[in-house]
Amino acid sequence: MEQLLSDDAAPGTDIEFQKLLLVCKEWGLFQLVNHGVSDSLLEKLKEETEEFFQLPLKEKVKYKMEGDFEGYGNVVLSDNQKRDWGDRMYMSTLEIYIEELQKLSMKLLGLLARGLKVETREVVELFEDGMQSMRMGYHPPCPQPELVMGISAHTDGTDFEQWNLQKCGAQGNS
Repeated sequence: MEQLLSDDAAPGTDIEFQKLLLVCKEWGLFQLVNHGVSDSLLEKLKEETEEFFQLPLKEKVKYKMEGDFEGYGNVVLSDNQKRDWGDRMYMSTLEIYIEELQKLSMKLLGLLARGLKVETREVVELFEDGMQSMRMGYHPPCPQPELVMGISAHTDGTDFEQWNLQKCGAQGNS
């Protein structure tokens, strides 16, 4: 990221920028290093997450998920679904960390807009009011690993929103 943002090269001609565009086009993902999010903040987040999952169950359930997918627990969409083996904590706000990621995201969106030859303002406006959330997981040793398939397939938040509308919207609880 540091090289992407450097002023050493003319816009659109520097090697790192061309690499970003190529990897987005060919792979659709990349690892970002030297991003400016402090190591101490990341370490503190990791430590606090580990401390939470080491709490006794009696303490963790005080933060139980209540309808909006925020809190401790697992998402259960039906009684007969396969369940994940592991604890989860969903939080929509981790203020300092989220603020840092928002700043970083806006910088990346600006670079991607430049690569797409789109006004940066137009792209940023699409995302500036978006919701961010983070799910932290803890997977303790399973006493019956032959019964565990792993973790369930990834779903985006829109799947949860759709489920929430179907289950709660009709009842006026959304």
